[in-house]
Amino acid sequence: MKNSKKIILSTEGIQIGGRLILWVEVREVKVLDAQPLGFMFYKMQQQAITIILKSGEEMHIWVEFYANGSDIRLLIQQAEVILEHGGSFDKLHLPANREQIYTEGDINAETFHYYWRSVFKAINTYMFLGFAIFSIWIFSNTKGVLLYVLPVILLILFILVSLQQHYFMLSDKFLVVKNAWLPYRKLIIPLHDITKVATETLPKQETALVITTTEYKMKRYQAGSLKEEDFKELVAEIEKKISHKKAKTSNTH
Repeated sequence: MKNSKKIILSTEGIQIGGRLILWVEVREVKVLDAQPLGFMFYKMQQQAITIILKSGEEMHIWVEFYANGSDIRLLIQQAEVILEHGGSFDKLHLPANREQIYTEGDINAETFHYYWRSVFKAINTYMFLGFAIFSIWIFSNTKGVLLYVLPVILLILFILVSLQQHYFMLSDKFLVVKNAWLPYRKLIIPLHDITKVATETLPKQETALVITTTEYKMKRYQAGSLKEEDFKELVAEIEKKISHKKAKTSNTH
């Protein structure tokens, strides 16, 4: 994608593609800055890194298109602090003790509230089943290339639809993301790793829960079966638990 240029950060400055911007030229940086991004036939809001130069020029880095986008945000966040409070850019570094992996054993003692509805509440379920029945009928009455093409198309559709069929489990310590169509898939996110939670609905797609972690990783989980009130309740509960944990932590210091 043309918006994804090679990024190099150094003590001297930040290189975006073939252009080197010295830190002395930078007036301000924003680690999370919602900006419209055109894609195909529609525009969507994406959290970009914005660099504002002393000349007034603004540049946006669409870090979500980078495999190491969270690393870029972490370094830019350090640069933001240095620009605001002073200091040396020699101190730019990626922290040790990165994201911890949690397993089933870590959540066995937890009591969870489920945010789940039947997959038959989602219109995509019926669209897929309709195509699957049609494909079976075609498969049984056709010979030749279609015998090989239809299973491939069906598999691709299954993957696309399953990515929109997540549901959520929430306890006092963890948010667990599961998939109704792929029950073996499970992601465990500790609440202390979450800095922001919101919902997002892109054109012609199901509503997604968007999680931003302490390492600036942004994760989206679409849940086509959930209603708007389910998302509102889930977001409110996560925010309440996060706030409670932050208050509890600050009181212990």
